[in-house]
Amino acid sequence: MLADHVTALDLRIDMRAYANRMRTAADALLSNLNGEQLRKALFPFEDEEERRDWDFIPKYRPRGLPLREMTDRQQVLAQQLLASALSLPGYTKALSIMSFENVLRELNAPRAGLAAAEFRHAGKYQFSFFGEPHAEQTWAWRMVGHHVAVNFTIVDGTYVAPTPLLFGSEPAQFGVFRPMIDDEDRGFLLLDALDSAQRQQAIIHDVAPPDFVTRVVKKLGDEELPGDHELGFDHYVISDEDREMLKWIRNQAKGIPGATMTTRQMSLFRDIIAGYVERLPEEPARLHLERMQRAGFEQFTFAWAGHPERGKPHYYRVQGPSFLVEFENAQVGAGLPGEANHIHTVWRDPDNDFGDDLLLNHYAQDHLPYVVSRVQSSSPR
Repeated sequence: MLADHVTALDLRIDMRAYANRMRTAADALLSNLNGEQLRKALFPFEDEEERRDWDFIPKYRPRGLPLREMTDRQQVLAQQLLASALSLPGYTKALSIMSFENVLRELNAPRAGLAAAEFRHAGKYQFSFFGEPHAEQTWAWRMVGHHVAVNFTIVDGTYVAPTPLLFGSEPAQFGVFRPMIDDEDRGFLLLDALDSAQRQQAIIHDVAPPDFVTRVVKKLGDEELPGDHELGFDHYVISDEDREMLKWIRNQAKGIPGATMTTRQMSLFRDIIAGYVERLPEEPARLHLERMQRAGFEQFTFAWAGHPERGKPHYYRVQGPSFLVEFENAQVGAGLPGEANHIHTVWRDPDNDFGDDLLLNHYAQDHLPYVVSRVQSSSPR
């Protein structure tokens, strides 16, 4: 069953304090970089192609300044920037994923040989800045690397777009390493709480996608189809018919709407949504959740695909006004035995990824930012 989503959310939430924390941390890092490092780290804000390159694969020649090319002090400042943008649990999650590259290197060594030491490297996470961080101007920054991709666009020094925001883990669990287990648990808790008729509505297909459906497209269209296999791995392949069943449609959300859930089910549903939003610090997360609450969680839908039990390929999607979350666990992880041990999660805003809607409003206002007008005469001669 399809549910129409027509109510848009007001994206102009004043987050000046949050923006200022990130700006201060970004200034501290940039002020400590040398000329060569700045040339790698800084891009014009108008460089759309580069600003929207948020792929999370371990590229051999990515653009940006990697952690491993920073001094110890610079690395601490880079970490402080990342910590300023995330909640402490969110930052902990990111760090655990990044540091696990050292273990993943050893797990991949039998298959990849010496190359594993290059593409599985905890120092390959890249920091990039678009425009100059300023209290009253528009700028952006990102950090991307294997299974962590964060993108923050700050408009007029006041509004913050925090998406796309991606965390993943390969393997999903190994020893004490289980950074995405809470996202998985919350999905199963809601699925298991549905009655048989609700489950039939929620489960949109019996095959999970090999990666999240919207992939890493730079701007979401009206519809998006998943790939038939994950990049670099062809042991899990789906058909064109599967892809069509799993398709994301901007204005027609598949699955069960919150309006038909019981009080307990809605509480579990809200926990799933909050788990992703609360990757942000407490205050911006609260403001985002309040915005969604005003729109009404009954407009949001929950969709499941694949197997309804752990250890088999599975996927879920939450779709609502200006909100999209995807969770996918279908691939094997790091060559270890067993299925469904490789998680990808993503939070996107179909209207405001990379600040798109905020920037439209920003450019529509025919005024000069105060940072420019303050040095110009009010009545020039």
